[in-house]
Amino acid sequence: MAGKQIVIDGKSHLVGRLAATIAKQALAGAEITVVRCEELHISGPLYRNRRKFMEFMNLRSNSNPRKHSHIHYRSPALMFKRVCRGMLPHKTARGTSALARIHTFEGCPTKLEKAKKVCVPDALKNIRIMNTMPTTRLGDLATSVGWRYASNVEHLETKRKAAGETYWVKKQETQAEFRAKREAVVNNAPQDIKDALALLE
Repeated sequence: MAGKQIVIDGKSHLVGRLAATIAKQALAGAEITVVRCEELHISGPLYRNRRKFMEFMNLRSNSNPRKHSHIHYRSPALMFKRVCRGMLPHKTARGTSALARIHTFEGCPTKLEKAKKVCVPDALKNIRIMNTMPTTRLGDLATSVGWRYASNVEHLETKRKAAGETYWVKKQETQAEFRAKREAVVNNAPQDIKDALALLE
C-alpha cells in the first residue's frame, strides 16, 4: 500500500465512514486525495448538525484564545480533514506523516480532472443508511456557518462538467468515425484476410 496514490470522489459518501477508511489507508502508507468534499454527507438534519457545530464554535481556551484555542474551520475540505485527523494519532511522527498524505479539495482541481476517481462502497450514503433518514450535505452546513465560496465552487464545477460533456460527445463521434472506416477497410479486404479476422473475433 505504501506509495499508492488514490483519488476519491466524495460525492454521496458519509463523512465519518469515509474518514475512517482513509485514515486506515493513510497509516498504511497510501497517498489519498478527496475531491468534491462539499458533496459529502453527514447523517441527521441540517438544524441538528448546525447546532452541534455552533456548540463547537463556543469552545475557547482561557489562557490565550487567539494563540492556543480551537481552530474552527468553515470550508468543507478542512472540516473533513479535521475529521480524518481525529482518527489518527496525529501527535506522533507516524500519525503526522499519515495526515500529510491526506489531501482534500472543494470541487475538482484542474490537475485531477483526468485522474481516475474511485468510490468507497462501505461509506456510500445510499448503501449504509435508509433513504428515509435525513442527511446534511457538508457544503450546506459549511455555508450556514460562514463559508462564502459555495457559489464560486458551483460555477467552476458547472464549467468543468460542461467541458467534460463536450469532450465525451467529441470522443463518441471520433470512435464512430473510426469504426466506420475500419468496417469499410474490412469489407474491401480479400477473402483470406476476412477469414483470418473472423477467426480472431
